[in-house]
Amino acid sequence: MINLKDFVGLFEGKLSRKQVRNRVEKFVSNETIEQQGEGSTSIYKINDEYIKKMEVYAEAISKTISDLENKNERAKKGPEKDL
Repeated sequence: MINLKDFVGLFEGKLSRKQVRNRVEKFVSNETIEQQGEGSTSIYKINDEYIKKMEVYAEAISKTISDLENKNERAKKGPEKDL
């Protein structure tokens, strides 16, 4: 788990503290991350449901890539010939 200061440090020189806070608040509101505590004592962690959803997406992408690679290999071999 990390706090807002940790997020700000990750984007130092790229985003202002306010920009980081706004993005963190959006992640909390869309339930990508969970907020525990209030104000300066808040800590954040990735929502378990979000992790499960990303695992499903990763599996689907992996299967699609595999299917495309297999299709590409078959296309390289040319049409199958009847004997």
